[in-house]
Amino acid sequence: MSSSLSSNDSSLSSNDSSSDDDDHITKNKVLMFAVANVTNYFMKYVVKNPCRDSSMTGHRWVSEILNGHPIRCYQMFRMKKLVFLELCDILETKYNLNKTRNVSIYEQVGLFLYMLSQPGSVRNCEERFQHSGETISRHFHNVFEAVCMFAKDIIKPVDPSFRDTPDEILKDARYRPYFRDCIGAIDGWEGSAHDTKIFMEALRKPALHFPHPPQGKYYLVDFGYPTFMGFLGPYKKTRYHLPQFRIGPRIRGRVEVFNYYHSSLRSTIERAFGLCKARWKILGNMPPFALKTQNQIIVACMAIHNFIQRNDKSDGEFDSLDEDNENIDSDEDESEVGPSITTWEEPDAQSTLQMERFRESLKNMFPTRI
Repeated sequence: MSSSLSSNDSSLSSNDSSSDDDDHITKNKVLMFAVANVTNYFMKYVVKNPCRDSSMTGHRWVSEILNGHPIRCYQMFRMKKLVFLELCDILETKYNLNKTRNVSIYEQVGLFLYMLSQPGSVRNCEERFQHSGETISRHFHNVFEAVCMFAKDIIKPVDPSFRDTPDEILKDARYRPYFRDCIGAIDGWEGSAHDTKIFMEALRKPALHFPHPPQGKYYLVDFGYPTFMGFLGPYKKTRYHLPQFRIGPRIRGRVEVFNYYHSSLRSTIERAFGLCKARWKILGNMPPFALKTQNQIIVACMAIHNFIQRNDKSDGEFDSLDEDNENIDSDEDESEVGPSITTWEEPDAQSTLQMERFRESLKNMFPTRI
């Protein structure tokens, strides 16, 4: 009996020891797992090996550009230094663009303009400014939001009444005697829809805020649009586009002369779009953003284009796209004021007839040949 009890006690003691060993092993495993996790976190988020480790940081690079040769600023940011500084000041003081602890206003705006103007990917921008993709994206969208707010104030007529003749007309003897009441030109639509459909949609929808011409003023439009009150198109069934005149016979007759100068003046809008595409490479190679974002990028590019034009009258890139001046002999009498327009109404036959009569009177003021 005594022997049996002794054996049982020994067995119980052995089982308890084995259980303690198992608990100890389990605790060690848990501890090792915890240590491994802490070490991994520490190495990943605390003691990181930086990828962007160049001494030429984004801040230093932007500072070097702004303090270097003027052509470098124009090449990298597509505007002169003073225009760049003015843009930064406006976005900061009026449109809530704020600097951060590590990224200044200059670097943020420089990063944004670099993305718009330089062909390449976000990774190129990461390398140039020595920031992570997340940082690049965050600051790009901060400036983007500020510029979109800015666009509402700068993409609109300086004077809604259009009292003054545009300088492009007033200072050019080719156009001054004839097109004093022209307030602008309308380009075609590059999408799949027909020009007229898009055009009429813009006129009909008040929410789009189309700047309708006031009384006695008009836009120049091409063959893709109808001619009616406030919108002056060329004569059809005769030469119109400038390349046709360059390679064809000499221009003869007032209809051809009218079409030639109408086309020459209206091409201002085509040169403006050509400049924007040349200046902002992103327009020709749009990243796969959401459609709404792509539309807003176009608006942002146009807003900055307007800002440059208003603050730098000698913008070299725009001048390089302009045509050579070709003066024609003319007197200095003012042209007749075109038909008046007060509020938007659907064009009818009478509206078309009135504008055609105005075009006829304007045509008769031109010489018969050039």
